[in-house]
Amino acid sequence: MPFHILGLLALVATTASAVSPVAGNSYTISPISFPSLCLAAGGTTNGSPVVTAACNTAGANVWAYTGGTFVNTATNMCVDVTDGITTDGNKLQVWDCFANNRNQAFTTAAAASGDNVKWSVQNSCWDLTDGSSSAGTQIQMWTCFAENTNQRWNFVVDPNGNTVALHGTNLGGWLVFEDWMCGISDETHGDREAQVTLENRFGIDQTRALMNAWEDNWITSADFDNIQGLGLNVVRVPFSYRNFKRSDGSYWTDSNGNVDFSRLDWVVAQAKSRGIYVILDYHVWEGQLEQGTPEYEVISQPGSQGDVQRAQAAELWGLIAAHFVGEGTIAAFDSMNEVTGSPGDILQIAMYNAIRANDPNRIVIMESVHADPNSYGWTNVLYSYHEYDMMGSDLGTNQQTYQSEVQAYIDQSNAWNIPSYVGEFMVTGDTATWMLGQMNSAGIWYSGWTYTTVDRGDWGLFNFPASMHVDVSSDSYDSILSTWSNMGSKSQQNIANIYRSAVARRSFSDREVEAPVYLPVYLRRSQGQAHGGRSRRAWGVA
Repeated sequence: MPFHILGLLALVATTASAVSPVAGNSYTISPISFPSLCLAAGGTTNGSPVVTAACNTAGANVWAYTGGTFVNTATNMCVDVTDGITTDGNKLQVWDCFANNRNQAFTTAAAASGDNVKWSVQNSCWDLTDGSSSAGTQIQMWTCFAENTNQRWNFVVDPNGNTVALHGTNLGGWLVFEDWMCGISDETHGDREAQVTLENRFGIDQTRALMNAWEDNWITSADFDNIQGLGLNVVRVPFSYRNFKRSDGSYWTDSNGNVDFSRLDWVVAQAKSRGIYVILDYHVWEGQLEQGTPEYEVISQPGSQGDVQRAQAAELWGLIAAHFVGEGTIAAFDSMNEVTGSPGDILQIAMYNAIRANDPNRIVIMESVHADPNSYGWTNVLYSYHEYDMMGSDLGTNQQTYQSEVQAYIDQSNAWNIPSYVGEFMVTGDTATWMLGQMNSAGIWYSGWTYTTVDRGDWGLFNFPASMHVDVSSDSYDSILSTWSNMGSKSQQNIANIYRSAVARRSFSDREVEAPVYLPVYLRRSQGQAHGGRSRRAWGVA
């Protein structure tokens, strides 16, 4: 079924307010007597029951209202009166949506408290069977009675009754070295390969100690306070396979023998405690060398080498998806960063299948795809685009670039009725104010590049000083360890103030912090966004 997220999400919290449903919006639906319970699809096949479940635990909790039908956003299936039976006590199920199917046609009406949902065929309403407070209770149809509280339902969006778009930043450099912005010189290897240089010089164990010092200090809990204070509500987290694997391909494991995902666990916990979402981005894969080299494209191409690299990446995605299944703080998985086009989208299909094998509901972000996802049977996907051609100071030229590049991909995305996301971009000054305003007005998801740099000005919302610089090919182990263990304080850049002014939401510091909830796709056409494949970042150019 076609869908569009537009970056608009139904967010739910214990303090959320109920509203009467409006066509085109998504909601959780709770019996007025038991607000901690939400209606959910009890399965993913035709005939699965509509049941009560604990709120905020799965995308199956969320329903898109079309004005006549209720579509479960995790399954893209509709609430359906089983076999069209008209007697009291008949149960509700989910079924593939069909236009003009009277068993899926309902109207809502405000009651003394909550709303009734009435079957369009007769005077029969959704009814909480036996008024049960038990999760797993299947909802039934019963003759409508005005005073029957079992037939009253709260439709909930965010605490202010609004839909919310995700606006944020990347945690670039934290789990993936990018020499040009991380204060790193390396005379022996290319960008993003400082770890290789360190291992060649100092061995795996000492390099592990250096990496831990870096990761402990590049991003800290104080940075999440800063992100929250700016009013941003999502962080995209680029990671490398080397965060989880040794150079010989074996996994780093924890004390229980499981793959060590402690860095990802930490970032999710930090974000969750501040009401911030996380997008996990597979940034560096096995076999990858510099952009523009033949090795960079292998994973996207047919052949035995490509098969091996895709299988390795799919294995890691499967482990990550299984580890975080049901974790609502994670908004989406960005399946592969800035890959080249893949014939028949074989790479993207492989990543999608690996994630779906372990998480049927998570939003999957795709890059370098130019096909209708319905042709692959994909659900809960959005397409991502990176924009780095608007870094100049001429606003008029940058506005033209936005229209010819970003908007062009937006239009293509809309032609397929699919969502997209500006996952990376770099703009400053008047262009930043204008571009953020454009995306806010359209409700587009975005995350700028990046949160932290070393002395790179508006490339980072915050900058470390130039004294952070090290040469990994010549500096001593002790010198590097000392520098990375004592990074010092960061200075806020002007671009951070522009973000603060531009984000289309109140800062979480202005209201009670809510834990993020599982995000579904949002069934709606948008005014626009899209993806452009390879990044246009000017590496090393400020």
